[in-house]
Amino acid sequence: FSVHLEDVYFNKSYLIFFLTRSWLDRPHFFFLQLVEPSIQVEKEILPLWVKLVYGFPSLPIGLIGNFYGTYVFVYYSDTVGLELNLLNVCYIILLFAVVLFFPFIGWVFDRTQTRWGRRRPWIAVCAPIFFTVGTLIWLCPTEFPSSISKSVSTTALKAGYFSIIYLSAIIFTFLVQTPYFAFGIELTRDFDERSSLFGYGQAFYVIGMVLSTGFPEFLLEWFPNTRWTFSTLAGVVGILGIISLETMCWTISERKSSAESPKQTPFIPGVRSILLFNKPFLHLLLVITLQNSTPYVLSLLPFWVQFSLGLNKIWSAVNLTVFIASGFAFIPFWSFISRKFGKRKAYGAAQLVGALGYLLFVLPGRGDKYLATAVSFVAGMSGCYLTYYNFLYQSIQGDVVDYDELKTGMRREALYGNIMQYFNWFMSVTSTSAPFLILAWLGFDGSLSEQSDVVNKGIAWCIAANGVAVFLGAIIIVFMYPITKHKYKDILAGIARHNMDCPALDPISNEIIQPLSIRSQAVPADAYWLFWTFFHSELKSVRRNVGVGPLIIGLSIKVGLLTALIAAMGTLWYFYQNYYILWGYVMIMAVTLLFYQLLCIRAAMELGKKLETTEIKLEMITAFIEMTSSKKKL
Repeated sequence: FSVHLEDVYFNKSYLIFFLTRSWLDRPHFFFLQLVEPSIQVEKEILPLWVKLVYGFPSLPIGLIGNFYGTYVFVYYSDTVGLELNLLNVCYIILLFAVVLFFPFIGWVFDRTQTRWGRRRPWIAVCAPIFFTVGTLIWLCPTEFPSSISKSVSTTALKAGYFSIIYLSAIIFTFLVQTPYFAFGIELTRDFDERSSLFGYGQAFYVIGMVLSTGFPEFLLEWFPNTRWTFSTLAGVVGILGIISLETMCWTISERKSSAESPKQTPFIPGVRSILLFNKPFLHLLLVITLQNSTPYVLSLLPFWVQFSLGLNKIWSAVNLTVFIASGFAFIPFWSFISRKFGKRKAYGAAQLVGALGYLLFVLPGRGDKYLATAVSFVAGMSGCYLTYYNFLYQSIQGDVVDYDELKTGMRREALYGNIMQYFNWFMSVTSTSAPFLILAWLGFDGSLSEQSDVVNKGIAWCIAANGVAVFLGAIIIVFMYPITKHKYKDILAGIARHNMDCPALDPISNEIIQPLSIRSQAVPADAYWLFWTFFHSELKSVRRNVGVGPLIIGLSIKVGLLTALIAAMGTLWYFYQNYYILWGYVMIMAVTLLFYQLLCIRAAMELGKKLETTEIKLEMITAFIEMTSSKKKL
């Protein structure tokens, strides 16, 4: 190892470590621990004003976001006059545009280099547009000029307005939230302070959710003009959001080390390296996928109160408010548990409490309003309903980003956040639509004030299904997620060693990771990230055939199969329109994979040219496979 002896010191704790660890198996592990440069990981304390200034914009963001989710479809159905089926079709079509756009957002953010940093310019520019669109979505014209309506029907014009504005709302939501979340990760690397910072953010976010759940209905009692009331509310919240985000951008600076992050990876290799090379992140991804694949509680809770319990809308509002507010009330408690026992145990315990609360939804019967309220309180106290926006989850993800820096030498907060948001959003489509498909299959009829016992029990069990997913998530976090507070300190120490051009220990796999300067001697950086586009089996095929011909043929076959699948789903959509959500969902996944395969073909052609010019040699492929093999880490 390239160890600078003048910086070496001996620590007695390592002698104890020597006696207690089977070092004969890993002599390099012991040597690196015994003689290493003196590295102290200092505790960071963020000022209270920084936490408040960073956290407060979550209030208008949460309010606008939940306002969309709760009222936009009802508004366009009841006030604008569009059928729900037409709105759902527009929504599915929008997903095709979004699915091609979203994955690039975080990658572009991480590659941004300006004198003001990587995050703040995007937030400062996109925030006014985001909140302006949030107001325009409630101002759809009910009538159009006769010169336009003669050639295009009013229904088509309204659907077009909804599609354009709603698509803009989704895009700018990501353009604001992705750098905002990445900015929070960069503000501190302290294990506990990061949880505290995101805890303030979640507190304001939940307040926004509470206000957007019941406050619009309250306003409608005083101002019955829905169009005016909703647009005015969105405008006022938009002004608050713009002021708070612009204030944050001007008063809080980005960390110099994050703003000067080295050149980022190409898009496809960067995503593949994250999904295949960072096991802690895969654990988090599995948890969020489980939670978002089950029925969305906030959309089912009013149906549970109205039909399963037979209570009026007042109790529906009470249970929604109690459910959300209990998550806010217990933020200090979970923060304390996190500091006392660690994030992993705190998040696992919160998940178990949430799982119990969801399972309790099957207990209240007709008219049990107080028991129902108590169940809503217990189910909400964990904050599990926030899924990706849970402050402990976000803090844990920040630790995973630091682990990625140890392994790759790069800061990719936005790409990690974007991938997680993408899966969170993608799976939430099923969590919102699937329960209503199930209820329709059970015989639910929205025109009836009373439903059958099967439907009433089905609503309760759909909510209880979240308990199973949340319980599995708790098991994954507690028993599989490997980053503890002690190991996180080792990760930061390893990053510091790499900054001194020294090898570092991976505390998760217990393997040695060489700094970038040494790794690039075996495989240059450009070749390294180009290889990440392909599986090991594909690279072995290139090495075996001394060319990329078979690789391109195999990728082309995949493109043909995916194209056929997309055509088949389109045919099924035409003949079996009642299941358009299912067909559309499969088509979206197929389009995503098709786009990915086309990029792989392009990369394969680039690899072929570099092999011909000997810019890339077959020995580099062998070295890369050895570096990234699961049996032998870097």
